[in-house]
Amino acid sequence: MHARIHALPVPAPLAQVLPAWDARREDLEPELLARLARPAGFATSVLHLDYHPLNVMVDRGRVTGVLDWANVAIGDRRADLARTVTLFRLAPLPPGTPPVARLVIRPLLEAGWRNGYRHGQIANPFVDMAPFYAWAGAMMERDLRPKLGRPGVWLQESDLARIRRWTLARKQQNT
Repeated sequence: MHARIHALPVPAPLAQVLPAWDARREDLEPELLARLARPAGFATSVLHLDYHPLNVMVDRGRVTGVLDWANVAIGDRRADLARTVTLFRLAPLPPGTPPVARLVIRPLLEAGWRNGYRHGQIANPFVDMAPFYAWAGAMMERDLRPKLGRPGVWLQESDLARIRRWTLARKQQNT
């Protein structure tokens, strides 16, 4: 379904109504921001920017709906792919979550999503992803930081540190 969303044509009226995706300047250094610029010939897509299992409705093994379009934008589909990967890999889990969720279930969900995405595309969409992964990690940390210390919120600084380490590793990659 995610590949099908990205394959939709973006008519001019829609592109005028929806915001354009743009990495926030405070998230990345200028050289990484420059690497996020879409090369000529790269298709513009509708981006969900919060695509994960809790936002996908399924009935009898078929996707019947995609929820939570609050972050929708128009732009480079790699931003949406990177955001989904960071959600699969880095979204903090509540205390007491069995390790099997992080070690087995999350990788299986990501593998299934990647397989489904690739099945819907002719070419490999996961090209030059490091700057997009760095952006998505920085975005996740920025979005979660204000929740630290709020009553009833189990998020810890160690959760953000794990995201920060992952983001830094992606910033240091050349491809």
